[in-house]
Amino acid sequence: MAGMAISDAGPFGPVFDACLPDDPRGYLVGFLEGEEGRRYAMATEDQRKQAIVETLVRFFGPEAGKPIGYVEKNWTTDEWSAGCYTGLMIPGTMMHYGKYLREPAGRIHWAGTETAERWMGYFDGAVESGQRTRDEILSRYQ
Repeated sequence: MAGMAISDAGPFGPVFDACLPDDPRGYLVGFLEGEEGRRYAMATEDQRKQAIVETLVRFFGPEAGKPIGYVEKNWTTDEWSAGCYTGLMIPGTMMHYGKYLREPAGRIHWAGTETAERWMGYFDGAVESGQRTRDEILSRYQ
């Protein structure tokens, strides 16, 4: 199963295709956020799974009703994230100020997923940001 969906008809909105290039299995990643996230935090894992699978069937059809696995992460109980998988900014922030988050200040260079140009807030963004910052620093010494 592969695909992408966005909905405001709970329990979760964004669903992303997380397929791996050399793996024939399909992977989907979704997030329970905001009010729905708080509501489903009170449910059991089995109740969340049932609601999620029902929603995936609505998005992708009956094949989505037969998952071969299910993994969940409760970010509100994560020691290091303190409840959020990424930092969110109000609309327009990155358009107006994004370049300043990446611009070196003298010898200080900024890296981190929130400074990425693509996939901000995700691991891919952290990697892109680290590579960009590495290149900036190395270019000063070549």
